[in-house]
Amino acid sequence: MNAFKLLVTALLAGLFVYLLITALAGFFTPDQDLPGQVKKMLNSAETREGQSVHQTFNPQTGDSLSARNYDTVARSTAFACTEPGLCCPFNQPCTQALRLSPERVVFEQSRQTQATARCIEEHALYVCKVYFGLRPAQVQWQDLEIKKTIDIEAGETLSFNAFAKNTGQMQAENVKVNVHAFIERNTGNQKTFEESAQGFQEIGILEAGAQKNVSMSVPLSENGSYKALIQAEGSNAGFDEQEFLFTAFNGITLSSCIPRKNPPFSDPAVFEQSTGTCRIKKYCEGCQLQFQCLEAIEDTAGPLTGVLDYHYEPGTSEYAYLVYTPASETC
Repeated sequence: MNAFKLLVTALLAGLFVYLLITALAGFFTPDQDLPGQVKKMLNSAETREGQSVHQTFNPQTGDSLSARNYDTVARSTAFACTEPGLCCPFNQPCTQALRLSPERVVFEQSRQTQATARCIEEHALYVCKVYFGLRPAQVQWQDLEIKKTIDIEAGETLSFNAFAKNTGQMQAENVKVNVHAFIERNTGNQKTFEESAQGFQEIGILEAGAQKNVSMSVPLSENGSYKALIQAEGSNAGFDEQEFLFTAFNGITLSSCIPRKNPPFSDPAVFEQSTGTCRIKKYCEGCQLQFQCLEAIEDTAGPLTGVLDYHYEPGTSEYAYLVYTPASETC
């Protein structure tokens, strides 16, 4: 093959490669729909309440965003800058990459920009913020686990030993941990959860990337199925709340505490001359503490008529008192 044919072949091969790259370029070019990217990021942040969602943008000079375009009946949006060298106030001359206010962003330079979205629900409204620059402080749990069964008689508690970590690039302040234990109740055919115990621990400041060991123990007293919510949160640092289901046993059982089913249900009323009131013992069964019996009697008692006033007082785990002022001087 002579030199001319080699040259032609090389030119044709180069042209083919150029056309192939041009045809496929659309498949590899990053999506430049900046408003659409922000919308996807906010939608993702709503489903991960309290957690940060990160995105890297490649804006063009002159691109702009309006926070109002992302507001809905269930969401309020604002912008913020976390890197002074990146942003300048919206209404001032700007030599930085972008001009920003809580409502508007204008990109002054074609520069790769990091953004973070986070949403927190307040009064049935997602309050969302999009941060440009450094990743904001973000509190997250590391290695958080609890026991699935807790033996109360053996001294076991709702306890854990884990790490609260700041995964952001800024300092987290006022970091704290809240623990709530809810016991399952059966009301008719409906299951509900009632708060049974809680705990709190102050952590304070977590520097960017730092973590702190958190060890907590929350005592329980009642047998049953539980749901625990364990949350770490901080000022402008979001939160991480994790839910666990567990069972406690060898404690007290409140569900069997009821007014006595068989007579005698109560003793005859006794008139107390010093107070001018009548006192009746109301019996209960299956109760282990006096307040349980009192609640069982109060919760099942109907209104008392023909008296001036009345109330209930604790007695023992076997009875509570009905105390009333009679309309006459006899009971």
